[in-house]
Amino acid sequence: LLYFVLRMLATGQNCLPSKGIGAVSEQLRARAEAAGVQIRLNARVDELVDGKSIRLSDGEVLTASRGVVVATEAPQAMRLLGTETFDAKDGEARGTCCLYYDVPGG
Repeated sequence: LLYFVLRMLATGQNCLPSKGIGAVSEQLRARAEAAGVQIRLNARVDELVDGKSIRLSDGEVLTASRGVVVATEAPQAMRLLGTETFDAKDGEARGTCCLYYDVPGG
């Protein structure tokens, strides 16, 4: 992954908002919180209880209205999902598409 990212940066095939990559997470956070989403940082998830609930390291169980997104490094994701590998279901490779943009006032 490191070599892929470095190659994309070196060849100019990448995309960053004019205010930096942190602007992406800030926009996501702002819109999520405006929609009533509660965001927790630095909260270790010890277990996926089911498709909608997680157990934090302090024992607290949180339940989502729709589902849980596992967005972490592969070793932790595999631990949480109880799997040994992440293989594409169809065996096909995955590609990327990079866009450049600047939004007025952005």
